[in-house]
Amino acid sequence: MLGLGEPNSRRIAWDVLMRIDRDAAYSHLALDSALADAGLGDADRGLATELVYGTLTWRRALDNLLEGLVRKGVRSLDLEALQALRLGAYQIVFLDRIPVHAATHETVELARAVTNPGATSLVNAVMRRLGELEQPTWWRDEDRTKKPVRWLGDRWSLPNWIANRLIQQFGLDRAESLAAAYASRPPLWARRVGKPGDAALRLQRLDDAARRDLDEGRIVIQDRGSQAIVRACPVRPGDTVLDACAGLGGKSLYLAERAARVVALDPSHSKLELLGAAGKRVGVADRIEAVPGELQTARFDDRFDLVLVDAPCTGLGVIRRHPETRWTRTEADITQLAGLQAELLRHASRWVALGGHLVYSVCTWTREETSRQVERFVAAHPSFSVTPLPEDLAEFSDDSFLRIYPDVHDCDGFFAAVLHHGAETEEKSTSTGVE
Repeated sequence: MLGLGEPNSRRIAWDVLMRIDRDAAYSHLALDSALADAGLGDADRGLATELVYGTLTWRRALDNLLEGLVRKGVRSLDLEALQALRLGAYQIVFLDRIPVHAATHETVELARAVTNPGATSLVNAVMRRLGELEQPTWWRDEDRTKKPVRWLGDRWSLPNWIANRLIQQFGLDRAESLAAAYASRPPLWARRVGKPGDAALRLQRLDDAARRDLDEGRIVIQDRGSQAIVRACPVRPGDTVLDACAGLGGKSLYLAERAARVVALDPSHSKLELLGAAGKRVGVADRIEAVPGELQTARFDDRFDLVLVDAPCTGLGVIRRHPETRWTRTEADITQLAGLQAELLRHASRWVALGGHLVYSVCTWTREETSRQVERFVAAHPSFSVTPLPEDLAEFSDDSFLRIYPDVHDCDGFFAAVLHHGAETEEKSTSTGVE
């Protein structure tokens, strides 16, 4: 558990939350940047981190609690004061090692620094009322049967549209299991470099020994679910691979250990530079060619034995790692991203060699972005067919697809499908642009 820490931990957390709400910043990037400049000790860094992720995760619950304590409701508050109250309420309700009086005092001091005098008085009054509640609750048990969507959203701090989607797709009991998992903090997984098979290593924390292993290339930080996607890729030594949406390149690194040549394609030069440094650290830099660009316009000299499309998606499988996703995504994003995914698959299919494979993966669970996406693609591209997963991935396998869930597998949530490229069609043979 976390100790009290110093007041500046709370100011850093407040600054990060404001950046997320005002600038649509990503929580991990905003927090890393703030901590890098702060010069805090480990305990204070831990407190700031806990406050950011915890307050983001439980935002609906915190607002529900505060709603009954603010006379005109939370919508009447300036964002500066509301963020201070959310931070203070999180400490009182969810962090049992921080005394109520300390959380109240530090929240008022934070408000004094970031809001006007009138708001400071309000924050003081609300925090004192909250501290006097014997057992704060933010949901109604009777809603579970009467209004299950509202109950799930209230109980586990999800927007109604995600709660509704979970219930429709999984049923209420399983939806609650997933929602509870999304409210927890994700484990820290690493991969043992050069180890065949399941190379996942769960770390309790990134201590000095783990940092040495990381710096010296013996491990890389990579979620177990992400590792499983690469293990599902049917590659052999000597194969050529296109990682069509490489990002920071965690999958590219793993693929480079298993194949002779990996082309890592991504529009971000900075991400590709980080991939290059990581490739040197683990000894596979000579097997990775970093290519800046987008799949829709990319051109290559030849086709590949395997093309991996780790596509942009709603990210609903990694909500606990990126809790702001709850509040920044909308249901309309599903349709928009499904269209982009279909476009990426169509372009990627042109670069798969006859007899090769196309692997499609996303870190979400909506049907439009997962099984239906694959079904539509196969219907439109009859030379591709879903192929079974390796036997050593049976724990993740469902209907020939890779389906990974945090409540079952204790890692990030993913979906993947492996497609074999069989008989070539005339349309494909004339549309690749390959000489």
